[in-house]
Amino acid sequence: MSGKMLMTAAETLQSARPSDGPTAQTLHGRTPATADDERCRVGQALSLLDSFTVGTLVVDDTCRPLVINKRAQEIIDTKDGIFLQHGRLAANSAASTTALRQAVAAASEAGPSDRPAQTIILALKRQEAQRELIVSVRPMNRNGFANHAFRGAYMVICDPHGSGPVQPNWLRSIYGLTPAEARLTVELARGGTLEDAAKTLGITIGTARVHLKHIFNKTETNRQPELVRLLLSSGMNLFNWRERPIPNP
Repeated sequence: MSGKMLMTAAETLQSARPSDGPTAQTLHGRTPATADDERCRVGQALSLLDSFTVGTLVVDDTCRPLVINKRAQEIIDTKDGIFLQHGRLAANSAASTTALRQAVAAASEAGPSDRPAQTIILALKRQEAQRELIVSVRPMNRNGFANHAFRGAYMVICDPHGSGPVQPNWLRSIYGLTPAEARLTVELARGGTLEDAAKTLGITIGTARVHLKHIFNKTETNRQPELVRLLLSSGMNLFNWRERPIPNP
């Protein structure tokens, strides 16, 4: 696929070129934005997409990616579960490829006035990883396009093996956890047992149990599954923002 057809979020910003004069729209009575302003806004939005730990794409109705974030590119580059075949997204099996492309075609036919917009969920099997890729395909709002005849869809790819870790500094800020409690919470959020987490952190199971009791109290939870659900539903693992390591207490 040519570079003009497939662009990462960062490349989309780099390829943008300002035009002369202000744009025609105003926002809440503000002075009309210049093309440079619009380019900056688009760039900030695309940079945010590149920080996601899930893959996000805009595809046309033939399943050709038009805009792709960093995580989606990484998943596609593994060529396991979903990959590019002659410029179009494909899956490991012919049946899954057909299902994926039919989902995109169906979403592309849905107009912006269709309510409610239906999201199609697919599980794409992989050869190397135990868990499937979870792919969501959703109709896109074409109101933002100058050419309303454009047909395409939003796509989100989730890799259960590659989901981002919960950031320990965020746990300290939100729930008032100590550094040791935050580190234990991060390990538990990965899905391991308390014994596994204690071994990883080099602490005794007794110390881990004391920390866990304090974690439950501060997060207002009572059981480990409830704690994990709280962390995952908070969205704290959606962003791949680097954090400084927490020093030992």
